[in-house]
Amino acid sequence: MDMAVLFSRIPVSLSADRLRLSTLVVLAIATLSGVSYTVTTALMSPEQFGLASSVYATAAETWLAGGDPYDVTPDHLGGYYFLYPPIALLVFIPHGLLGLTGAYALQLVVNTVVAIAFIRLLIDALTRRGTTLERIDIALIGGFIILSPHGVSQFIQGQTTIWLAFAVAIGIDAVDRHRERVAGVGFAFAAIIKVFPAALGLWLLRMRAWRAVLAAIVTGLGAMALGAMLLGPELTVQYLSDVLLARYERESYLRAVDPHTSVGGIRRQLGGLFGVSDTYMTPLALAILLPILAACYRSIETDVQRQGAALASIIALLMFLPLQPLYFAFAFFPLVILLYRLEWGLARYLLLAGVLCSLVMVDLDAVLGFASMLPGGLENVVTDLATAFFTVALPTDIAMWLMLGGCVAIQFETIDTTQS
Repeated sequence: MDMAVLFSRIPVSLSADRLRLSTLVVLAIATLSGVSYTVTTALMSPEQFGLASSVYATAAETWLAGGDPYDVTPDHLGGYYFLYPPIALLVFIPHGLLGLTGAYALQLVVNTVVAIAFIRLLIDALTRRGTTLERIDIALIGGFIILSPHGVSQFIQGQTTIWLAFAVAIGIDAVDRHRERVAGVGFAFAAIIKVFPAALGLWLLRMRAWRAVLAAIVTGLGAMALGAMLLGPELTVQYLSDVLLARYERESYLRAVDPHTSVGGIRRQLGGLFGVSDTYMTPLALAILLPILAACYRSIETDVQRQGAALASIIALLMFLPLQPLYFAFAFFPLVILLYRLEWGLARYLLLAGVLCSLVMVDLDAVLGFASMLPGGLENVVTDLATAFFTVALPTDIAMWLMLGGCVAIQFETIDTTQS
């Protein structure tokens, strides 16, 4: 029997109750997983606390003293350097003045304010779509944004990724509200800081949000020009050559084949399964991902399809680049919208499975530590299996493939009660 016909026979009230319950369960599991992740990090990797904010503070303090912000690293964190454009140094001046501890405290405050605004944005977006939210919904949406592993890692490290995820969410929401200039500025802010979110402009192009595209280009170029004017062209040139370009030239994507590395994506599968070299890695990755993304762009007539296309754009980008799992925060906005609005069917099951799989924040070292407590023969089996798996993928890679499959399925589901 056709799945669409099967699900259409479920009473509307029962289906709606099951839909909302499944969303709440997933959000609750994500929140509890984040609490566990925080405790584990505190016990096993306490150096992660304040890691990013220490880098920001050290760079800003060095620049204020007349030094090179791109050539310093915190004393207790060898190998971590400032990688943002010069204009970002102005944002981190307070960090440089407050010292490492003060910078971390400031970052926690700012991240909290941003997270609350993010939660408010999601509540407004869902309410505008006719979704009734009770206190438990609001609490668990907040838990997902702040306490899930992908959210709480922003607070643990003192990262700015939550800012950028919020900026992208503003952009997606603004397109829905026909405020294209606001959308362009939101997308541009994220791209100014991290560069790679500029690729999300593909979604703006598919949405035919031409004014948003123009606003994003003008904002991005304007920020670079302003940085050169205020901080000097030499620092901008250094950022472009010694930081931005050199970073991608010196980082071999084949390092993802190392089962111990924490970066994932399609390059890990290509290298681990087929031994693809750097020369062919990028074209092959694009050849696989672009047709999938095109399938997700097939139709944007409904709200679910538009949000699915946005989510697919983010997931495809995260799969293309060798990024840390914490960047999954970029997917928060369209994902939560879909969890509440997507009807029962293959697409929903894939997204639910993807979210749950993304919460498995374990690496090979953790599995090997567990295996060492097993009897000799069993230890060898677990070690071999785990090494083989992590050579090819992280649990978050499996999660992203599931979600990308869900986004494709959205385009071909015959049931859609979320027209807008």
